[in-house]
Amino acid sequence: MTPEIYELHMLVGRKAGFKKTCGNKVQYPDEEAARDAAFHVNKKRAARRKQSYYPCLFCGNWHIGGKMNVEGLRSYLKNG
Repeated sequence: MTPEIYELHMLVGRKAGFKKTCGNKVQYPDEEAARDAAFHVNKKRAARRKQSYYPCLFCGNWHIGGKMNVEGLRSYLKNG
């Protein structure tokens, strides 16, 4: 993950709040573990919304959630 995308995720997390960003989600200790988890979930759920991994501002770990590209992150910050 690039520094820009990392920072965008942190800003989106702050705006979305604890419950939506962290809440009861599974915590992964690092980017690699979260990336692997997202890969396996996506492999199992081909028909559902793709999952991606992101850093968490609140717990300092990583989570997986609905995939959002850079444009989606910027749009959420602007309009969310």
